[in-house]
Amino acid sequence: MSGSSVSAAVRPFARRGGGLARQLSQHDPADGSRALARSLLDRSAFRIAACEFGPALDDFRQALRCMED
Repeated sequence: MSGSSVSAAVRPFARRGGGLARQLSQHDPADGSRALARSLLDRSAFRIAACEFGPALDDFRQALRCMED
């Protein structure tokens, strides 16, 4: 499996994890913020591996904001 096909295969799971973490943060702000930060950091790492540096940095910054709350 090439790098681009791995990226395409994993991308929906990264999106879904972020969406679920956002929903949790709306229902349980304390645990949800931590889960959202972890999800964003995971997605940031995935995006770095896929050479998507701008979006990776955006996710990283958003994760930092979640950890400050």
